Amino acid sequence: MKKLFASILLLACLGACKEEKPVVTLERISLENLPADSLQLETLVRLPDKIAPEFHIVDDTLLVILYERDASYLRFFGTGERKIKKYSFRKPKERLPIDVDPRLKASLPFFHKATNIFYEYEIENGELRLDAFTRLRIAKQSPYVSVKVDKDLFAGIGEYRKGLWGLCNRKKKEIDFFGDYPIKQEYTSSAFLPLFRGDIAEKNKQLVYVSNTFGYISSYTYSPKKIEKQWERQVADFLVEEKVSRVVVDKMHTSGFQDVYMTEKYIYGLYNGYSKHSGWKANNSLIVFDRAGNALAHYQLADHMEQIAVDSQDKYLYASYNPFVNESYLVRFALPEIKGSEF
Repeated sequence: MKKLFASILLLACLGACKEEKPVVTLERISLENLPADSLQLETLVRLPDKIAPEFHIVDDTLLVILYERDASYLRFFGTGERKIKKYSFRKPKERLPIDVDPRLKASLPFFHKATNIFYEYEIENGELRLDAFTRLRIAKQSPYVSVKVDKDLFAGIGEYRKGLWGLCNRKKKEIDFFGDYPIKQEYTSSAFLPLFRGDIAEKNKQLVYVSNTFGYISSYTYSPKKIEKQWERQVADFLVEEKVSRVVVDKMHTSGFQDVYMTEKYIYGLYNGYSKHSGWKANNSLIVFDRAGNALAHYQLADHMEQIAVDSQDKYLYASYNPFVNESYLVRFALPEIKGSEF
């Protein structure tokens, strides 16, 4: 009897002493209260693509532009000479000579949405090499977009009923689910899940998600085999509801983010902010957060941008966009110095 009583006391003590996780609350941000300014657009080059393509920044003067349907074709664009150089791979592990600074050593990992494949390119000694590629599809589970967070582990978002994030194990062919959707409710039909499409960014094991449909951004941290929420922010009301297996969007509902990018200091959210009530007129702006989730600035852009990237010094914002039908451009904006970061 004494032993039983002692065991109960021990369990109670362990339960009381166990460190509780802090509760993450959804915080509302008022854009009107942020420092505001307009950014001036500088055209870098017109692209042959009818739709503004995806691109990645390798170092502060080199961008790599993708083809929508084939990730084995890459275009290198130097911001100094402003010329596009084209390269194509014929087989994995091939070493392809490229016209870059031979001292440049860099990695080029990216998820190719059209093929559902994560590519890992390496640049070294003036050569480009496809080091590895992984098809991220397990059973019927496929991500919209994904990043590599550890050896053989990829974090992505998709139409997952069990959580916002799917953590895919390349070797075990398994997916574990983590995180919450912007609207906390039960989803009784698959009609609601496409509303949570969005984009993600990763830096130093910090994962950021932005929603295309909702004015919502959240941050998670990755540690071995789990993803935990740090913070979440809301910039507009969520005016949608599910009725008899279909989704009804209120005319006053404001759309969310187009893209997100993260540097060592800041998180840049490309915000659309349009609604049926406003005649589908987009906000076309850039919201800047520090890595702790504090909103620091709100910049107006000249037009609707499709994708963004920022250099390592936070001096230039690069973007691709379609100002006219079947015309796409690569542009950049000089960024003002940002003050007030607490990260």
